[in-house]
Amino acid sequence: MLRPQLAWSSPVIKRAKELEQGHWGAEAVNTAVTRTAAAIAASTAATVAVTVVTTTS
Repeated sequence: MLRPQLAWSSPVIKRAKELEQGHWGAEAVNTAVTRTAAAIAASTAATVAVTVVTTTS
């Protein structure tokens, strides 16, 4: 065998069942994507504002 057997403790079994049922962290990924999109939007808005102020001055 190339790898040792996993120690099937209660937390490992619980997590394996969650993964088996499709609970792999999609909520955390969704939060990260939403925050990233908000940061990009804010950065873009700030860049546009600076460009407008610089252009009109």
